Amino acid sequence: MSIKNHEGRFLLKDFSFALNQGDKIALIGEEGNGKSTLLKLIYNNELVETYVTYFGSISRNEQIIGYLPQYLDDRWLDIGTMDFLFKEQPASVIKSEQYNDLFGYYRLATQLKLNQTIIDNNQSMKTLSGGERIKVQLLKILYTEPDILLLDEPTNDLDLNALEWLEDFLINNDKPLLFISHDEILLSNVANGIIHMEQLKKKSEAVHTIVRIGYQEYIKRRSAMIMRDTMIANKDKEERDLQMEKWRRIYQSVDHKQATVTRQDPHKAKMLKRKMHTVKAIKHRLDKQEISHAPDPEEAINIFFGDIELPTNRLILDFYLPELQVAKRVLSSNIRLTLKGPKHVLIIGDNGTGKTTLLKKIYEQLIDTNLRVGYMAQDYEEIMDVNITPLEYITNDKDKNELTKIRQYLGSLKFTVNEVENKIKNLSGGQKAKLALLKLVYQRPQVLLLDEPTRNLSPLSNPAIRKMLSDYQGCLIAISHDRMFIRELADEVYELKKDGLWQLYNYAE
Repeated sequence: MSIKNHEGRFLLKDFSFALNQGDKIALIGEEGNGKSTLLKLIYNNELVETYVTYFGSISRNEQIIGYLPQYLDDRWLDIGTMDFLFKEQPASVIKSEQYNDLFGYYRLATQLKLNQTIIDNNQSMKTLSGGERIKVQLLKILYTEPDILLLDEPTNDLDLNALEWLEDFLINNDKPLLFISHDEILLSNVANGIIHMEQLKKKSEAVHTIVRIGYQEYIKRRSAMIMRDTMIANKDKEERDLQMEKWRRIYQSVDHKQATVTRQDPHKAKMLKRKMHTVKAIKHRLDKQEISHAPDPEEAINIFFGDIELPTNRLILDFYLPELQVAKRVLSSNIRLTLKGPKHVLIIGDNGTGKTTLLKKIYEQLIDTNLRVGYMAQDYEEIMDVNITPLEYITNDKDKNELTKIRQYLGSLKFTVNEVENKIKNLSGGQKAKLALLKLVYQRPQVLLLDEPTRNLSPLSNPAIRKMLSDYQGCLIAISHDRMFIRELADEVYELKKDGLWQLYNYAE
């Protein structure tokens, strides 16, 4: 099977795969490579017909497929949980006999550790936490007794408790599973096979890799292969450079002799002319000779903050908030946070506790100081005009050298010329995340505030992003449920609860 978008670019080419009993296959790759499209196509080809063309066949063998989309259709958000469970479509009418299924839903809800009162109260889907919403969606899927599960980023919007629950659920699930996730720990603990979709050579070549091994083993093998191929390419280049240098010396010698030979020695001139012809033939063969090229992994990221001046004893933040409110509802109270110097602080908490609102309050206080402050919102449209180009977003400076520098930065993040010159709204979530981070690098802030910075990034890109932020010499305050992110970046971790921020020492140790 092959998939091509309407611009004529292949997302997947000559793909052949069978999902078998016992398989827990992770679908990985950079954002925009077609992972979600592939899941939708397997589930229901009508979901993708408006934006891609596919060739080949999909054999579902009359299997019942349970599909969890990356984003719940907005039409469901105002629907109550019980109505959501019973309706096939938001506008469907519930038949009275469907209520006979409630006992079965309650039994499954217990297995999913979902509070049954959420169903009894027919609570609006939009009022649920991220973890509750995922559980209600899974409840609806599992009640159909699917033969196969297709899950698209099920960890998005989950707090740590819900994330650990989901991981345990997937490990113990006995149904064939094909899933997408950016969570490296989840991938390492759950997946027993990998499908890696890549777009190489400036997104002109779609390639894929299928292996029946775990995520960490795949990463190790891939890293070893990249290192080996890089060494081979470097050796080939060294040998080629030596050959070219040897050829240049011979050419210069013959050329000099030709320039100095006298008319009185026609035999020597003829011999030199013949020799020059041979030398040029050697050059022609060298030019045609293929050599290995060093691999340029799609996820390679080459941006960093550089030196940031921030004294270790400088007071960065002295924050106090008596009450944290959203829509006149008090979420937390007596919140205090004092920070000095280039400390890296992570804030965690259950879904719905107000972490994003708190970060915005902190930002509002910090921008009134004389510190350079950078902010990356969870909703990218809060910080970027999606109707301008990436080039315009990074800088309004029309200086030619400056624009060239920004293009190089964007190129290092694997943006194509077309993507650089078109509107941001056409980019994937992962590309917008990289663009937001690049803007921060360009601004060189002394304080960084980040709201779930890795939630839309490929697990293959995340290590480079973590390294970049770990090396950041300023003060960093971030919200994250990415366990690797917390583990590698945090000097201090605080949990937001109803009675304020509480420091957790075990994460920082």
